[in-house]
Amino acid sequence: LNVSKRIIDPETNKADTLKQQLVELRKLVADQTRGPEQQQAAIKAADSILAEMKGILEKMLELEDYNALLSKLRKLIDEGDGQGGKIKQLQKQKLLED
Repeated sequence: LNVSKRIIDPETNKADTLKQQLVELRKLVADQTRGPEQQQAAIKAADSILAEMKGILEKMLELEDYNALLSKLRKLIDEGDGQGGKIKQLQKQKLLED
């Protein structure tokens, strides 16, 4: 499971594209030669881009939580494997003593 290639990289690329679009829209909004309707349209487009970027951020935070959970689970499994080895060793000792 390569989360980076399947999820993170496409979202990062999308965020980069949206960021560039946002920069261009800011220029349009600041352009005083454009009419108010065109400026309003640019502002609405910028708001839409910001909403998309917020969605990307939420996905990234979800993945961060998921990765933290996986890390804890791996640690528990490793600890369990270590305990399992100790239990087997004690069982062998007991069998040898009997």
